[in-house]
Amino acid sequence: MTRKISMFKLTTSLAMALILSLSLALPALADPPTDPITWDFGTEEHPAKAALTKILEMGHGTTTPTADFIFEFEPTSFDGRTTPEALATIPKIRTDWTVTLGFTGANTGTTVNGTKTIIRESGDLFEGINWPKTGVYVYTVSEREKTYTIDDEFKEDMIYSEAVYDLYVYVSEGKGGTRYVYAVGAVIVAADSSNEDDVGSKVDPTPKDPDVTGDYSKMVFTNTYLKRTTDKEDEIDKNAFEVSKEVEGAILDEGKYFEFSVTVSNPTVLDKEEQTYRAYVLNEAGAVVTAEENYASLGTDGKLQKYIEFETGQPLTVHLKHGQRLIFTDLYVGGSFTVTEAAEADYTPRSVLTLDGDSTNIPGAEGMPLTVPVSGVAYLGESTNSAAYTNAYKLVAPTGISVDNLPYAVMLLAALAALVIAMAVKARKRAGHGGR
Repeated sequence: MTRKISMFKLTTSLAMALILSLSLALPALADPPTDPITWDFGTEEHPAKAALTKILEMGHGTTTPTADFIFEFEPTSFDGRTTPEALATIPKIRTDWTVTLGFTGANTGTTVNGTKTIIRESGDLFEGINWPKTGVYVYTVSEREKTYTIDDEFKEDMIYSEAVYDLYVYVSEGKGGTRYVYAVGAVIVAADSSNEDDVGSKVDPTPKDPDVTGDYSKMVFTNTYLKRTTDKEDEIDKNAFEVSKEVEGAILDEGKYFEFSVTVSNPTVLDKEEQTYRAYVLNEAGAVVTAEENYASLGTDGKLQKYIEFETGQPLTVHLKHGQRLIFTDLYVGGSFTVTEAAEADYTPRSVLTLDGDSTNIPGAEGMPLTVPVSGVAYLGESTNSAAYTNAYKLVAPTGISVDNLPYAVMLLAALAALVIAMAVKARKRAGHGGR
């Protein structure tokens, strides 16, 4: 009996010890560095790889800049140690890692909902590295700012990724004594704008080749490139977009103002960020006459010229008369706009809509408002962008005869007059011959 109890106690003790060991091991497996957090284990013949992904976003119609992007790899720890000796063990992943492939003006990328996107993946980050020891190497990966040279800070802007990742590299030793990368993993330290995962989440850094598979390493760095069509904020000769007004007809009222509702919006890459844009009203001679009308939100530029401030996405009423133009000087390529001319009795509107140099005629109906674009979204391109409105006046004659029928009425009246004259002449001749 005693022996059975002893065997039972021994078995129970071993089971409890095993359970305790597993309970201690499981938390360790849940977090780096003892959890490989990898999606692709390597072998001595085919080591695991890691890559980073650069996503460049810009507005619809923007020419891709020829740009280099540089990433930094800071040694963080080796086998969980951060002493100077441990950090000295960590080999460098190059001094700088530069991604240049595909970022040139010839690259069109893909455009969805007004945002043009180009995705490029680096090569294997570990290529050419000789690992000095087996163990877990950790690097902190970030993007270096201001690596793209900007000649004109008003015309161009590059918003760099704020993403930061801890990259875990698990190095093992093969049968031949060669050390190789057995597993890789990455943890988000600071989130990228395109990454919905929270800080502390694990992501897959293994390369996928976006050009072939459409997928890519999830160690992502997203940059936003912004470009304007003008070089200076108060440059009225090279405007980004204009709305012009002309009137035609037999009786031309050059002093009559027409009402327009104008809305300008950010490129979708800026999402709903608050932004203001400036616009000037010019006369036929090209002089600024913004202050002729009582506009709200008036500002004064460095040349003491008055301009109207537009808030992105907010409609604003503007009045233009014959020969005047409303011009915007600081809109971004890929931004959008909507223009509606209010209805005017006896006027038939039409518009020529020009986007990035391509023009379309848009007819209107008499006495009705006219909105451009008629449908879809009007994206601002790098070339000419405008909405040229012309209103034809329909003259109404006092007799109630339509001006459209006036030529025919004149011809009829002339014929009647000739008939009356002929009859009068004939009557006079008869009277001269005694009524014979």
